[in-house]
Amino acid sequence: MHRGKRITLMIFVSVLMLYLGGCGQVIQELEQEVSDLVKPSEDETEEAKEYSVSFELENAGTFAYDRLSEDEKLWYDSINQMLAYRMDEEVDLSMKAVANGLTEENIDKVYNAVMMDHPEYFYVEGYEYTKYLNGLGDIVDIEIRGKYTYSLEECEKRQEEIKDAVDEILWLAPSDEADDYEKIRYVYETIIEQTDYDLNAPDNQSIYSVLVGKLSVCQGYAKTTQYLLNELGMECSIVYGKVRDGEAHSWNIVKCNDEYYYLDTTWGDASYSMVGESAAITNTPEISYDYLCITGEQLEKTHEINEVVDLPKCNSLEDNYYVREGKYFYDYDEEQLQTVFDESLEAEDPSITIKCDTEEIYEKFYEELIENQLIFSYLSSEYETISYVEDEEQLTLSFWVTK
Repeated sequence: MHRGKRITLMIFVSVLMLYLGGCGQVIQELEQEVSDLVKPSEDETEEAKEYSVSFELENAGTFAYDRLSEDEKLWYDSINQMLAYRMDEEVDLSMKAVANGLTEENIDKVYNAVMMDHPEYFYVEGYEYTKYLNGLGDIVDIEIRGKYTYSLEECEKRQEEIKDAVDEILWLAPSDEADDYEKIRYVYETIIEQTDYDLNAPDNQSIYSVLVGKLSVCQGYAKTTQYLLNELGMECSIVYGKVRDGEAHSWNIVKCNDEYYYLDTTWGDASYSMVGESAAITNTPEISYDYLCITGEQLEKTHEINEVVDLPKCNSLEDNYYVREGKYFYDYDEEQLQTVFDESLEAEDPSITIKCDTEEIYEKFYEELIENQLIFSYLSSEYETISYVEDEEQLTLSFWVTK
């Protein structure tokens, strides 16, 4: 996440100082005159008419916008319009909002709220602003300008490449009538299958890196997840924060069948885990489902949220991957376990992952399947070797079988 700030204080002291010995009424009038000279327009829509191209997604969500105050929404509208049309000049922020208490300290929140709702702005890398003060230190104007990575012409070219890639992905997506969970799983799997995690990937903070370059980092994964789910008519937003080692990270919050869940496509990609602690583990599945529709309690074991806006609670397990796929265990159930193995092997899937509800259940599975080697009782004799990975943090056990 890249942001830029430049603060220039334009204080009209030289004008006002001439009248400091006079009455307060003269100073009052001069301050009004200065304010009128730089007073921002309340109707920014006129400026946009000069621009014929808007990059704003028709199905863009309003997740962050809906959680702002009315004054913050005034600034949001101005910033969003500026970025949507890729305006090069400064845009005035509403002085009505300033009069109601907003200051330059609110700009970063509102800017990030815009970026939370609009993953399609692949060309935006930050902003800079200038504030103007009168001699009494009061703000009389705030101007903001977007910082962009590409020219308007290049943006239009890349937009076409993005559209072609998106059309190809959505062509195979579940229908509008499909269950929300199926849409989320499709997007999750498709992004992971088509993308490799690469810290050196170009444009890796944007959807372009995933959809066109096929190489990205967490923010590229998260923005693309949001973009595709928004296109499928689902409420999804990006979430900023950190992970266990203090590294900045991005993931998603998504509404599935009227409940909110967290979703981390990056951590679902085995190419990401190969960069970190698990680099020594080989022959692992391409996709991990540990972060497909999880609760806040599960997420906070490894992630720390930086809330730009208030986030809804994520408490439901109903559409968690393991629950939906019958691989979530509330006790040591041998019949359920046999079904999981039979279905996976019938589908010729060499990997099986199960998730336990509690540490006690996890320890029971570990003892029986691994220490007592009962894992072999669930497999036919044609399978010669079994490998496994244990994850005490996520309470999951993963197995790989080969003939």
